[in-house]
Amino acid sequence: MAKTRSRAMAKKKSPPRSRRRTKGASSTPPVLNVLTRVIIKKTGVDKPEKLVSFEGGPVAWLIHNISGIDHTITIDPKKFSPSNPLAETDLLSVRVPDQDKGVLIGTVRDDANETAYTYDIELLNARTNVARHIDPDLDVVDPRPLI
Repeated sequence: MAKTRSRAMAKKKSPPRSRRRTKGASSTPPVLNVLTRVIIKKTGVDKPEKLVSFEGGPVAWLIHNISGIDHTITIDPKKFSPSNPLAETDLLSVRVPDQDKGVLIGTVRDDANETAYTYDIELLNARTNVARHIDPDLDVVDPRPLI
């Protein structure tokens, strides 16, 4: 007679293990928006879209001047809140003649905090020397889900 194993003696299969994700890792990468447009119109300036970049990543502001008047656009890195996430410490500034375009380019510091920043863009009217201010946002995100 053949020997058979009892159910108690049979090897049990281990339960399937669930895959663990590393803490803080996201399954979907953040949506980057490293370029935003600042459109200066006769009726005013619309608030630009939020910039979203990563540590060491680029940021750029494309300025369209269709106001009928020359403007100087300035971003002061010292006016970022809670702190300056940019590698640049000097003013970012460009003069944009009427019916023309200009660009400001910056780089996020490698050690910038991954958080939301607010800042100020100054638009100086060349004819009246009166400045308008807009306050867009910049988010610095974790680049690892993108890799």
